[in-house]
Amino acid sequence: MDVLRAGGAGTLRRMTQSTFVRISADIVVEVTDAAAVRAAALEAVKDVDMPDDERAETVERINADLGDAVAMLVDLNGFIAEEPGLQPVEAAWSAEVDEEYEPEEDEE
Repeated sequence: MDVLRAGGAGTLRRMTQSTFVRISADIVVEVTDAAAVRAAALEAVKDVDMPDDERAETVERINADLGDAVAMLVDLNGFIAEEPGLQPVEAAWSAEVDEEYEPEEDEE
């Protein structure tokens, strides 16, 4: 959306006004190999720039909670297509093991 603003010396400047859209989604993944997921998460944490104490805490959480291991492997920015005029601004997520989840039956 373009907005006209008064500029210096009585001129008008065209400014683009941003619109922010919040996307909500539920994604359920099936973990078929917990050890492989934890190993991938532990490898991924090596590539993250963080203080050593925070890295140690993250490694501890990955080893203790499969949900944290899965969360370490999620790249929410990867869900947004690279399109002109679209820029991811913020991403936040968490993951937890859902012991009560029951997959829907395929209808044929």
